[in-house]
Order: sequence, then C-alpha cells, then structure tokens
Amino acid sequence: MPMQLLVRLRQEHLPLHIEDWEDIEKCEVLCAANLIEAEIPCASSPGGRTVYLGHATVTGVTSRGMAASEVRARLPEGSANFYPRPMKSRAR
Repeated sequence: MPMQLLVRLRQEHLPLHIEDWEDIEKCEVLCAANLIEAEIPCASSPGGRTVYLGHATVTGVTSRGMAASEVRARLPEGSANFYPRPMKSRAR
C-alpha cells in the first residue's frame, strides 16, 4: 500500500534510491497525490503499460505527505480507518 511506503519514507534519510518496481509504482501514486517529490525514469510501452527505466530517487516528503503519514502512523492496524475508504461524490 502506498501509505505504508510513505510512513517508511518519512523515517529514511533522503535522497533514497528505490529499485523494487512495486515500490516505484507506489512512488508514482504518492507523487501524483503530491505527497512526495521523486524522480522516476519511466516510459510507455506500445501496449500502454509503464516501463521503469531504472531506479526512482525520492528527494523529499512534502508537508502534505508528512501530515498524511503522521495520521497513518497513529492508526492502529485493523481499525476501521486503517484502510482508506472511497470518497462519496456529492450530488449538486
């Protein structure tokens, strides 16, 4: 889960090189949510799948990422709020 990686990144000395492709995918999600800053060398293959061209380098955790990881770290595993729920869209 990307949030577990975020909690781990908050405790690491940065910059940090990530070589595991599953963790690199999680870094992409965290970057898209503006929770971390990272350099992720990737390209799209003809089939539309993302191909990673090397390791990712996480250069920082944003203030938003720090806040999110602190909340996540305080939740007891197995609690109702431990796993994120989908947002309900409000009708206008």
